[in-house]
Amino acid sequence: MKPVHYVTKVLKANKDIKIVFHKRWPGHLVFHYEFIRNNYAKPDSNAFDRGIYIRGKQNIRIDNFRVSLETGYGLSEFDTLSYETELVLSKLKSFKDKEINKVIIFSPEQGIIPTALIKISKVKEINLVDRDMEALRVSKRNLISSGFEADRIYLSHTVGLPKTNQELASCVIGILDEKDDSKAHLFLVKEAASLISVGGLLILASGSTPITRVESFIKKEKLFEVVERQKSKRKSLITLKRKK
Repeated sequence: MKPVHYVTKVLKANKDIKIVFHKRWPGHLVFHYEFIRNNYAKPDSNAFDRGIYIRGKQNIRIDNFRVSLETGYGLSEFDTLSYETELVLSKLKSFKDKEINKVIIFSPEQGIIPTALIKISKVKEINLVDRDMEALRVSKRNLISSGFEADRIYLSHTVGLPKTNQELASCVIGILDEKDDSKAHLFLVKEAASLISVGGLLILASGSTPITRVESFIKKEKLFEVVERQKSKRKSLITLKRKK
């Protein structure tokens, strides 16, 4: 018997299980189900709040600042920082004690970059963007644990950067996935241009090839001014300033 048929049979045969959703896709079948026994007590909080997804702790030192985070299963950088993150953290040192009204950070993973930023600078509002809900929730949890108020954290579970009628951002920071198509990278840069105030910064890190493509695109489209570019171990970081 195929595994999918076996699972279907087990779930449907158990009178203590209620199937609330199921859908078949090519190659797999998804079930959402719950237990309906009278003596089954649902927990007071969800699995994330109970710490089921917490893997361990990570301690990072940036100059005189110490950042302590809880890491989540299924997310990278649970024990070692990527070269891209190291480049971004090095850049964040230039924000020491500066006031930032609103920052957008995409692909935060464990929340290392946003948590480091609030330790270094004076941030009023942080917007986290990712297609991975766990990354958003782990990052928010680490920000709150580091003393940042929950009502100043906004989560966007989406692909790309969300458009909003609210105040423009002073800064957008993120790491471009090298596996994504170059068109996706350039589209994200265009999205960022509509979200950043004049004089605001777009800070991107990735492999040297994607960053070179972004730099060429910027010089052609003239949406931003190239402030600087850093390279380390075949990775690059580029800092762009929004033009009028």
